[in-house]
Formats: sequence, C-alpha cells, structure tokens
Amino acid sequence: MGINTLTDIANVALGAIGYGNSIADIATNSKPASQIRVQLDSVIDTVLGEFWWQELMTERSLVADATERDDERFEYSLPLDYMRLKETDAKVYEIRGDKLITAKEAPVKILYLRYSDNVGEWSFQLKECVHTLLASKLAIVLKEDDRRATQFEQRYHALVLPRAKTTQSKDNQSAKDREAFQGSWIRRFHANR
Repeated sequence: MGINTLTDIANVALGAIGYGNSIADIATNSKPASQIRVQLDSVIDTVLGEFWWQELMTERSLVADATERDDERFEYSLPLDYMRLKETDAKVYEIRGDKLITAKEAPVKILYLRYSDNVGEWSFQLKECVHTLLASKLAIVLKEDDRRATQFEQRYHALVLPRAKTTQSKDNQSAKDREAFQGSWIRRFHANR
C-alpha cells in the first residue's frame, strides 16, 4: 500500500501518534478529519518552503502583462502555483505580490518552486516530511500530548528534513553526472564518425 493521497498522509500521521482509528477521507466531518484540514495547508506550506524540492521545480517563460508602467519596466504575472523564485534570466528584478517587475523585455524565463498538494507528484522524502510534521501538530490537538508533539517536531528538524535534503541533493547530482556522461559519450561518438 502506497501513500498516494492526502488522506493516506493523514492516516500515517494518525498512526504515528497512536490515534486508534484511521479516517476514510479528510473531507469527512469527523473530529480528526476536521483537525487535519485545519493543520494540513500550513504543514504543506512549511515543508514546501524549507527546500527546493526537485519534483516541484518548474521552468516557465513569462510574457509581459498589458499594463503600461511609467518607469520603463515590465510587469509579469507569476504563475498561480508560484511559491519561490530560484532563478531568472532577468539580471535585475523585484517581486511584488504576484508580479515580477524588470526592465527585461519578454519573454522572461524563471525557475521556481511550485505549490502542489497532489501527493502523487511528491517524492518519498517530501511525503515523509509532511506526515512527520503533521503528526507533531495532531499530537497536540487530538491527543493533547505536548511531549509527543515535541518529539515529532524534533525528529522532523533533526532527522527527516536533513535526510530528505541529502537524498534529494544526491539524486540531483547523480542526474547531472548521468547527463554529463551521456552528453560526453554522444559528443565523442559523433566526433569519431
């Protein structure tokens, strides 16, 4: 059985805190489901904001909005799923709300972290981070167990998140190494023809 939905994430967290029953769906009106809904968006935002999750990195080209500016700069609407900007080809820019403002004419290329609550897109490491941090929140609201909540919070910060960062960084480096190796092999093959 895999972890494929937010309900699965919630049930792993409930099991971790020793809450006796799992839930059929986080949309139900049960006490645990309503508490999960209250905590889940905040937990996802926190976890996504703490690292450049490879599976959620997205490249996009932006075109300038129709709005004229008086300062000879252009406004570009950021994507609706935008969370944080990692890179852009605009040398000087500023982010104001949901706009990127720069003197560079369209298109402006960006590499950004996008928001996703689609568990099917998440790596094992991201899933583990979310259900561990969610368990820390649920231990307080469902079990009134501050000690257990602190244990999960500490586990998240000391073990789970650092391990996820290390694994993702190694995976990213391995992919770059494979790409460089394959690229060099292809160049050598074509050069020898």
